[in-house]
Amino acid sequence: ERGGVTVSLRNFWKLWPKSIGADERGVQVSIMPDLPADEYADIDHELEDKLYFAVMGGVHKLHRGVAKTHELLVDFHAAGDDPGVVEDLTAQCNLPPVAAATAGWYAYSGAFWHITPRVEGEFDRYEQFVDEILAGFLRGREQGREYGMLNFGDWWGERGFNWGNIEYDTQHGMMMQFARTRERAWFDNAVRAARHNLDVDMIHHAAPGQKLGVPYCHCLCHTGDYYPKGYRPTGIFGGGSNSGHLWTRGNLEYALMTGDERAMRVALRTADWLAGDYMVGYRMSKGAERATAWPLFGVMAAYHVTGDEYYLNAAHIITREVIREQNPEKGHWDIPAGYSKVIPMPIGGYAWCAGLLLTSLEMANEYLQDPELDRTYVKAAEWLARDEWIPDRKGFRSTSCNSVNAAVTPGFECYRTPTAMLHAYELTGDRKFLDIAHVGFSYAVRRGAGSSKGGSTQLTLTPHILPKLKAAGITSLDTSQWEENVRLQARD
Repeated sequence: ERGGVTVSLRNFWKLWPKSIGADERGVQVSIMPDLPADEYADIDHELEDKLYFAVMGGVHKLHRGVAKTHELLVDFHAAGDDPGVVEDLTAQCNLPPVAAATAGWYAYSGAFWHITPRVEGEFDRYEQFVDEILAGFLRGREQGREYGMLNFGDWWGERGFNWGNIEYDTQHGMMMQFARTRERAWFDNAVRAARHNLDVDMIHHAAPGQKLGVPYCHCLCHTGDYYPKGYRPTGIFGGGSNSGHLWTRGNLEYALMTGDERAMRVALRTADWLAGDYMVGYRMSKGAERATAWPLFGVMAAYHVTGDEYYLNAAHIITREVIREQNPEKGHWDIPAGYSKVIPMPIGGYAWCAGLLLTSLEMANEYLQDPELDRTYVKAAEWLARDEWIPDRKGFRSTSCNSVNAAVTPGFECYRTPTAMLHAYELTGDRKFLDIAHVGFSYAVRRGAGSSKGGSTQLTLTPHILPKLKAAGITSLDTSQWEENVRLQARD
């Protein structure tokens, strides 16, 4: 008679198990409700390590370092309020209003680096392609039942059994698409991916030997350690982290787009580790170029957000090491061709990883303004165009070994290499770089949209390709007029 209260938990069932109830004492919301010992005894145990690993046996099992966020709406209102108002409040709890600028403003601001708004009649096949990526993510979540307190926002299936831990920065790729299109679904799913990554994948409390603020890379149950080695043939049973599997761009963008201060602190904690402990005795990894690229992206994103020279200093250390380690004659970084079965293993690198590295170098050099870094960049681009691009097959080979050439199909490894080719064109004016980027990327889009790991791969750098092509006078992915140039390269 005196009034009422509305309580809503954001993503209530999507973050299962949850409970809510009321009695004479009031309303009780349980984010980790009591579980009968046999609550999940009758599940399909093929799904246990995917969906039920944290709730088996009637207990909640959280890995050390997890810090899960929950959001509740509590509204006290007068008796007799319109039920429709209550329903609106609940809807707003799950999908709160979003204040957004125009796509043109986002592009002009540079906050997402180089992007271009979605424009009808420009790159239409690419726009259809990214729409299909989003549909694939949503379809995969629904069909794969990718829900639960520790799961929602992530994607499953890396190497068949691992949770992806948003590999290749899923939230960043999605937030860029929101900035380009202002389509709400991109924003909502970027938020879900970021919150999962910030809460579950990140090490908030470190055991001896662990790195505080660094995320776990893809593994069973997000953090590993729930099941013994060998439980799944291709599953990664022990959680670990490395420089080739960490990201800051999407988490920082999420913090800026929502005002989530905790997210900003957590994302900068990752950048702080990269710019601090990781720089002590720093040497370029010879496992793959991406192990250098992601840390460089990470500190540059933090510098872009904060203007703190601490992060730019780390970028300087990394780039000087990249210059020092480059093979002066061939342009690569003398990285063993890991996919090769040839003995002794050929030396060169991975085109797709090199594409990531070169793009991170471009981002860094916009601030460092180091001419020697530009020369390093062009030398590496020449290596990619000369040795790793297979003209007759219109794609890059996966690694520097002739034994893999026959596996190259049109557009292969052309989601992360075109940005590198296009910046080399910007630096040199050499048309071969533009032709390779245009043809390779056009065929890559024709290969079809992926979801989960594939979709993240396709979203990571491709928005940066469009403004570079547009600056070169290209707004279509019809390559018929350009392919003769590529065929000529094959004959030269």
